[in-house]
Amino acid sequence: MYQRLQSFVRLLKIRDYCLLWTAHLVSVIGDWALTAALLIFVYNLTGHKLSLSKMLIFEAMPVILFGYPAGALTDSLNRRRLMIACDVLRAGAVLMLLFVHEPTDVWIVYMVGFSIGFFGLLFRPARIASIPNIVPKDLLVTANSVATFTEICAMLLGPVIGASLAFSFMGLVCVLDAATFLLSALALWIAVIPQPAVAGRIKGIRDLWAGLRGTMFFMASNLSIRFLTTILAVVAVAVGAYNVLEVAFAKDNLRLTDSEFGLLISFLALGMFLGVLICNAIAQEAHASALTAGGIALFGASLIAFSLSGSLVVALVALIPMGVGNAAALIGSTTMFQVHTPNEVQGRVVSVFWIMYTLLNCFGMYVASWVTDNLQINVAQVLLAAGCLSLIGGLAGISRLSVLQRTSLIADTSTSQVVLPDGGGD
Repeated sequence: MYQRLQSFVRLLKIRDYCLLWTAHLVSVIGDWALTAALLIFVYNLTGHKLSLSKMLIFEAMPVILFGYPAGALTDSLNRRRLMIACDVLRAGAVLMLLFVHEPTDVWIVYMVGFSIGFFGLLFRPARIASIPNIVPKDLLVTANSVATFTEICAMLLGPVIGASLAFSFMGLVCVLDAATFLLSALALWIAVIPQPAVAGRIKGIRDLWAGLRGTMFFMASNLSIRFLTTILAVVAVAVGAYNVLEVAFAKDNLRLTDSEFGLLISFLALGMFLGVLICNAIAQEAHASALTAGGIALFGASLIAFSLSGSLVVALVALIPMGVGNAAALIGSTTMFQVHTPNEVQGRVVSVFWIMYTLLNCFGMYVASWVTDNLQINVAQVLLAAGCLSLIGGLAGISRLSVLQRTSLIADTSTSQVVLPDGGGD
């Protein structure tokens, strides 16, 4: 216990990491408030699950269209300056939502979603790839766990705020989210983040194509990355279905109010908090790949229980183990990417992975919303199928992992120590 606390104290002494963490904290609180508010706002405004699907797909489209060039830019440009620019531009985009008042204005939501997705596409790999530049390797899992803990705090607080203000005070939610982006930019402007040796400037389409082939070859030849990509790709479809149908399930099946919908997201966050604690307890024994596959299986089993729930209480109980699985998969997969990928190409590898993941995620969102809107299939039945898919993917990953470890074909890394701040909060 003392060693874990000591590791966390060491992390807090790294000034530039604390600034990067602060930027992450204030930004994600606003993001979760806006996410919950927009899901409710758009569903109340249009009454169609396909509208929710389009909103989420537009936000995901930049990953599909520009994912790899964005990763290459992350490796070629100053990551700190890139993150600052993205935060400022996202703040401006969010304020455009102030002009949405009628169902015919929903196209503005789609365009804002596309813009936020594009700048987030540049920001995310830059932030992830910056962590190893300011944090020692033995503290990487600790840093990743704190990042997960930060997301949890934001999920506990943000959705309740956003859901409560969704319909009557949507403009206030937009202003608050824009303010968090600007605060994040200020923290990054103060920080000093060392930049790695540039992997190579991007000169044109030929260079991008050559780099893409090299990245794909690396991902295919690295057994750990290939294992990770395969099992996460399977669950992407299930996660897409859950993301687009959670509001409809809450309002139409469980008959919840807007504020009660915010509780669903908060209880998922509570489960993630417990998941980080569990990862902390088993850190010495657990491998990152085992955490990832096991987390996906638990997520699937819990989603099955959630889809069968008929009341708010049962749904909230089911969301707790779902959050535990989510946290385990997130910590394990992030650690695997950072440990098994050279830092100078991490941005490219992460971006290529997210292109594949997002394609399948969008497929899951569109199919789930289309069949429930047009074929009159109950939302609960689609969520049940999504849970089964995730459970099968996780169990297959566990089975494959046991074979690889028995034959010594996978060189995994222990998750070392996961350290949490006492008492929660920031």
